[in-house]
Formats: sequence, C-alpha cells, structure tokens
Amino acid sequence: MSLSVLLGLTLLTCFLSGSQGWPTYSTYVKEIDNARKVEETTFLWNDLPTGNHKSALPNVQLLEQTTRYEIEKKQVPDDPPDCLGCVSGVYMVQYYIKKNKTTTEITEILQRLCVALNYGAPDFCRDLAHQMGEVVVTILTNTSNTPHEVCSFVHNIDCGNGDVNGHRWKLKIPGGKPPVVPRPPPKSDTPKLRVLHITDTHYDPLYKEGTKAVCDRWLCCRTECGMALKNESAAGKWGGWKCDIPERTLDSFLQHANSTHGRFDYILWTGDIPSHASWTQTKEESLYMLRSTVGKILKYFPNTPIFPALGNHEGSPPNLYPSPKIGQSQRTSWLYRELARQWSLMVPENTLKTIEFGAFYVAPVRPRLKVISLNTNFCYSSNWWLILNSTDPADMLKWFITELDKAERENVKVHVIGHIPPGSVDCLKIWGNNFYDIISRYENTVTAQFYGHTHTDEIDIYYDSETKQRPVSVGYIGPSVTTFVDGNPAYRIYTIDGDHKDSSYDVVDFEGWIMDLEKSNRDEVAHWKKLYSAKESYGLSSLLPNDWNAFYERLKTDDTLMDTYDRHYWKDSPRRPKCGDECRRSHLFDIRSGVHYGPPQY
Repeated sequence: MSLSVLLGLTLLTCFLSGSQGWPTYSTYVKEIDNARKVEETTFLWNDLPTGNHKSALPNVQLLEQTTRYEIEKKQVPDDPPDCLGCVSGVYMVQYYIKKNKTTTEITEILQRLCVALNYGAPDFCRDLAHQMGEVVVTILTNTSNTPHEVCSFVHNIDCGNGDVNGHRWKLKIPGGKPPVVPRPPPKSDTPKLRVLHITDTHYDPLYKEGTKAVCDRWLCCRTECGMALKNESAAGKWGGWKCDIPERTLDSFLQHANSTHGRFDYILWTGDIPSHASWTQTKEESLYMLRSTVGKILKYFPNTPIFPALGNHEGSPPNLYPSPKIGQSQRTSWLYRELARQWSLMVPENTLKTIEFGAFYVAPVRPRLKVISLNTNFCYSSNWWLILNSTDPADMLKWFITELDKAERENVKVHVIGHIPPGSVDCLKIWGNNFYDIISRYENTVTAQFYGHTHTDEIDIYYDSETKQRPVSVGYIGPSVTTFVDGNPAYRIYTIDGDHKDSSYDVVDFEGWIMDLEKSNRDEVAHWKKLYSAKESYGLSSLLPNDWNAFYERLKTDDTLMDTYDRHYWKDSPRRPKCGDECRRSHLFDIRSGVHYGPPQY
C-alpha cells in the first residue's frame, strides 16, 4: 500500500509537517537557495537538547509562521505542502552532513524533532528514526541532486525542478509492431479458467482482541493502544477498521476460498505480507511472515499453480530496494535468496536465477500463456535508493521487452503481475512512461495486468502511446485481504477465456468477494459473501479494453454507476466517505491513469 509516512519520513517531510498546519519551510531555505552553499547560511534549527523536547517548539512555531508568510506572499507560489516540508528536511540533513555530524547524531536529532512536533509517540519516533536514519544519510550524502530535485523525485510531483537531473532515460523498444488484431469477445460456450487473486494480506501477529480499533497511533488493535472503553470501538474477533487482520482472518479467508469455489486453475498473489508496523520490522520478522504466509497458502492450495509477486512491505526496512547498479545489493540479497527458496515451491526452477537477482521472473501457465512477474518496487517513489540511480533498475524492463518480444514471435499471450500499479502516482514518472510504451508496443501479446497495493477494488485503463485515446490494455487492481484502513477483507476471482485451441486468455468477468466485518465480529462467525460481478454490475458486454473505456465514459455522467463503483472500491465498507465531486474526479483520473502523467483527462 502507498503509505510513505509509515515507511519513513518521506525524506523527512513528515517530521516537518505534523499537526500544526502547513509543513515547515524556514527562511534559511531561501538563504541557501541564494547562496547555493549550505556553509554560508545561518541555520534556524539549533541542535535540540537531548532531554527537553519542548525547547524545540519555539523554533518549530517560527518555521511554521515563516511558511505561512512565504505562501501568503507567494514567494513559493506553486510548491505543494509536501514539497515545502521535504525540501526543508533535505536541506537540514545535508547541512548536518556538511558539518560532519555523525549518522547517530543526525538520527537522534530527527527522533527528538519527531517528538517535539507531536508527530508520534516517543517509541514510534525512536524506532522509525533509527530504522530509516542511516539510509537517509547515506542517500543524501551520495546524491548529486539538489533538495528540490530530490523532493520532486520522492513525491513524484514538481517541487521546483520536475525534470530531475540524472533521472531521464528511455529504453529502446523493437520496431516492427504487427498490425493491431481486433479482439472479439470470447464465446460464452468455450472453456474458461478460474483464477484467484490474493493481495495485501498483512496479518498482524500482535493483533489483540479487545484493544482500541481506532486510536491515535498509526496501527491499532495492539496492546500498546490500550484496551477499548465501553463507548470505544474495540478490536473484534476478525478485525478492526484501523488495524491489520488477526491471523485467524487470513486462515478463514484461505479456508473459505478453498471450500466455496472448488478448484482454481491457478492463483495470482501480488504481494505485501507483513503488518503495517513497519517502523519496528526486522529482517527476522520479515522472513517469518514470508515463510508463514507461504505455508498457509500452500496448506490450502497444495496442488494449485501459484504465481507470486513481491510487495513493498516485504523488505526491512520496507520500500527500500536498491538497484544492483549502485553497489548496495547486500541490503536485499537476504530477502531475494529467501524468496527464491519459498517461491521455488510454486514456480519452476528455471525462474530462480532472476528471482534471486531482482525478484522478477517469467513462468509458463499454459502452452500459449505465460505469467511475467515484475518487481514494481523498482518504480516506487518511496524507494529512496532510486534517487541515486533510477535507470531501469536491474535492467528489468529491458528483460521484460526481451520476454515480450519472444512471446510475440511465438504467438504466446502474457499476463503481467506486480504489486504497485504502474499507472499509479506511486510509480515514478520516468519508469511508468517507459512501461506504458512497452505495453502499447506489445498490446497484441499482453492480454491483462494484475496488481494490488492500493487496498481498494479498482481498474485502470492503458491507452496507445501515440494518441492516448485508443484503449489497449486493462490493469486489474485487486482489493486487500487486510482491513487497513476502513475496508472489509476482500479478494477477487477472475474468469478467463482458456483451455481451447483458440484461447484468447482475455478476462471474461470477475467477482468481488468480501467478509462483512461488522456482522462477523458481532456474531463471532466469519461471514463471507459475493459482493458483485463486474459484468453484471457495470453493464459490460465484455471486459475488453474498448468496453472498459465505454464504462469509463458512462461513469462521467451516470451518478448511480459512479456510486456503485465507489461502493465496490471501498469493499462495501460502512465507513466509506460520501463520494462528492472531488471523489468522482479522483476515480476518473485513477481509471485513466494509464495515460501516464499527462494533464488530468476526465
């Protein structure tokens, strides 16, 4: 899931924003911009005394006042708030680096600042700062990018220099694209495949029934949140709204999926395994959760082909997956080795070389169908290692092109799976644009894409690279099994045209299934139910790209259809917010997000 606040400070933005209004952006930033030398500035932030956090508050308040003044005077008229805090944070860390403060000293300063800003409980600030501090200092010591460029990169928006130096690259894609072959809807009387999509399970071993399910901490339903009072929302048997799920809910899901639907032809598993308590996550905990969840899935589906993809939470620290090109491979080699061991129980042995190198692979599903699993952490804007080198990490997209070219020559269809949707704003612009061009080039070969990460139930549409108007592919974004945040546990089942001589391997329909959390907690019995069929609920004649595009056009003016989509998006949660104009625009933008990073096209 895209939660940059949890996975660090998003280059310290969160340390510098907090609950006091606008993120802090001090006068010293202007001074540094003018002087271009940190040494010539007078830094507003004095070293924070070790024992007295409140002593920092006058400076914090001054920084906030300065920010408001600058915004009112339009001295930084186009900077979004995230940019203001991020640029300030990057300048601060680089200032201390140039003053030869140690990583330990900088980490302690950030920890105290986190507490002073009332950003989190002292234990949260301690664990998060100590987990991420060394990485932040290493990256900001070695980058040649300016603070504005760093923050443009991290936030995936223009912070004063959106065209980030050193992060402009374009892959060579083979020409000779065959004529676009019209895709007739699959016939209703031909054999079909049934495919289970599992994503974002996030079970929490420390979930405790009866604790506060809504609290002032990042993740609730844990002992440190305290027991719920009589009038407070309590962690139920099966889950809570601001919590990850207990282990029994994951077991219930797998048992239910196994017993209710009969045999699946295969399973797509698009990652994110550990809980969202990322600030304390160790390598040992990451490995335990990986092994435990693999074991559970294999227990219930021992004879079903399973095709996994890596999520952003599996690492320790989460999110941080350096490209092999920057010499930091030891930071993820422990994880990739264990992925190869665990995934070898699911995928062929000849996939293990690329899994151990970069957590991606290609595997056959049928004689004329392959799955290509991508490590989309190599496009994640919260993967700060990419600040040092974002050019096609691990040469994965180059490999992807080679595999698609081979499939095209052999007349084999491909399903692409990954964790982070490449059309998402969480995916770096430059990576997404290259990916977009690849999908457009091989539109006759890639018949569907499957992702997770958002925790919501969505689709996005990809259009041709030339006109950005002709739909060429659809990304199916599965809902999370976890409840975090405000959602019922959910999953999808796809019906796919297959197992006959003219198989197109197009998606024919999908069903969304949920656990009714409130009813399940009340009855202390898990209630799973079918929420909807895409074809029926959305009035689709087929699920081909053209039909999804027609659905998108109807969504612009049909309020009832929009409400239906929004209800499914929120997994029929009783806590879903009212969908007003901004919500409608957001849905329309996200669905068309395959038109990568152009102006909004509603």
